[in-house]
Amino acid sequence: MTENSIEISGGGVAARIAAKGAELAALAIAGRDLVWHPDTRWWASTAPILFPVVGKSPDGQVRIDGRAYPMNPHGFARERVFAVIAQSADRVVFETTDDDATQVSFPFAFALRLEFAARSGKLYTTASIENRDDKSFPFAFGYHPAFIWPLDPATRGQYVCLFEKEETAQVRRASQTTGLLHKQRFETPVAGRRLMPQDDMFVEGAFHFETLNSRRVWFGIEGQTGIDVAFPDSPQLGIWTKPGAPYLCIEPWQGLAEQDGADGDMTKRPGTRILAPREIATYRLDIGLA
Repeated sequence: MTENSIEISGGGVAARIAAKGAELAALAIAGRDLVWHPDTRWWASTAPILFPVVGKSPDGQVRIDGRAYPMNPHGFARERVFAVIAQSADRVVFETTDDDATQVSFPFAFALRLEFAARSGKLYTTASIENRDDKSFPFAFGYHPAFIWPLDPATRGQYVCLFEKEETAQVRRASQTTGLLHKQRFETPVAGRRLMPQDDMFVEGAFHFETLNSRRVWFGIEGQTGIDVAFPDSPQLGIWTKPGAPYLCIEPWQGLAEQDGADGDMTKRPGTRILAPREIATYRLDIGLA
């Protein structure tokens, strides 16, 4: 264990999770490193947790019940220091709850828990969002893991994202100036089930899959062992890198960035989910080799 992080291992899986943001900081399966090592020249994160919004908001604000609240891009969970509420050799559970700091941006009582379990050749992650308020609230949630791309620089152009199902629906893109979604849709970068990531594809930022058939994506060089990413509960997905960066992010989401021209009402934001009082929403992310 390193300072302010927890290490777990089991079934050929070793992971380190930081208390800040309950962020997956390192992951190796069968001795193979999967999550990239941060380099501030490209990006300072590895796998932030996104809550209670995904993406940016107009003028850095959201509107709830007609009132404006400040909201940072991707919300505030990634800046929170989570408490460890359960721990064993192969499992750890982190939790953060509302307080005066969160109420400034999100005026609701909630608990956000992240469970990580290293078992049977996979890292199983389950996020739970609990509404502890006496009224419903809107929210979005997202995973944002960055996987090493490529292991060998000479093979960068050989990698493929193989989707579970064909993806023919148009995708969303965000303005590189405002971070808000363009109103128009764009042709999918997926040909059948295959997306071949190329640096020039990401000059305009991430691809936002608003309408998604798949709940699993395989990433690697076909014919070799690759990374299997399963997200059975997430209806949206982001694929992102910075051109030339040594990683590719495969990001299962519930919810998207706000659309350009919208007034920031969280209940109308694309993909937003409404959580009833005492209801718990869960989102799994299973990472393995295949």
